[in-house]
Amino acid sequence: MKYYKNNSPTDELIEKFSSLKKLDNYQKIIVDGPKCFMQLLKTDLKIHEILTQEKYLNLLDHRRMTDTHIHILENYDLEKIIGHKVHQGIIAIADAPPLLDINFLSGPAICLNGLTSPENVGSIIRTAAAFNIKNIIFDQKTVNPFSRRCIRVSMGNIFNINVSYSQNLIQDLQKLRNTYQIISTANKENSKEISATKFDSNSLIIIGSEGHGIDKQILEISDIVSKIPISHSTLHLNASISAAIYMYELTRNTNV
Repeated sequence: MKYYKNNSPTDELIEKFSSLKKLDNYQKIIVDGPKCFMQLLKTDLKIHEILTQEKYLNLLDHRRMTDTHIHILENYDLEKIIGHKVHQGIIAIADAPPLLDINFLSGPAICLNGLTSPENVGSIIRTAAAFNIKNIIFDQKTVNPFSRRCIRVSMGNIFNINVSYSQNLIQDLQKLRNTYQIISTANKENSKEISATKFDSNSLIIIGSEGHGIDKQILEISDIVSKIPISHSTLHLNASISAAIYMYELTRNTNV
């Protein structure tokens, strides 16, 4: 490891740790906070640089960080780098985890269709990890689960999940129908209530966008369109809340 101790951050350092614009389109990721950092350490991902306060040096794994640059900054405005007032004193740049080829999926999966909120995506990933659901698929309209905010909201649980990317979700779902039961979630008049929905270990549950729901073409090729019965005064639930309910029902009815 190479250590650099400074009294104030340079503009170059601020830019490096505050933006993903120069991180090769998610070939690298930014991980901030000790809890997310500890999850990162459990992986074999290469960690390139760390910005930290001296009190967190005990978290570092010297055996796997021989080429890592450690920037120690005590007397500085960390808000400029972290990007928000509530910071936790450590932030790292690392290689992004590899994506799982969608053709090699095994076991139940959650598919995200057009989710643009990092908070929702991060929360769904954290819930999936809690229910031992190991597969997340995201489409080209969904925020990248390896974005900094998603990682933070997931509490680092993104590193415990297989993530697959679909450039053409309709085409991929058509292929997956050979091995998966495709369940779309939509609060529509003719949808089957969740209590009558039969889940199994090869269920693939689709969660639609926050504002528009699931794409019409995807609803049309789904094996089941399922809904959570709610008050007529409420149009739909938040995407992460709906996903959590479906994941609970999936695990309650299977051996996941």
